[in-house]
Amino acid sequence: MSLKLLEAKWKPALSSILEELTEAEFRMMLFNLFKIPQGVKDGKAREYIPDLIVQYYGTEGSIFEIDKIMKNIPRNDAAVQEPLRPFVEKLKKQRQGKKGLKS
Repeated sequence: MSLKLLEAKWKPALSSILEELTEAEFRMMLFNLFKIPQGVKDGKAREYIPDLIVQYYGTEGSIFEIDKIMKNIPRNDAAVQEPLRPFVEKLKKQRQGKKGLKS
């Protein structure tokens, strides 16, 4: 899957994940996004955050970062994990495939 296509599918999934978070969980998630300057995150509505996350972390980086943060919050329930899991699995398979080619 091309990166553009992956990003096009990831942003709506990320939006749905963020909608599931309580206000406290959302603030904790924002706090843990260290690559994004605090001044950029402050005062932004939830609907703008997915673009911001992908802008600072890239598509693949944002998938792994959100996966890590959701485990730390913890939000391992289906409402968060079902939209997230396919992206994490796809990237893990891609990385394993690249490692296999190098060996």
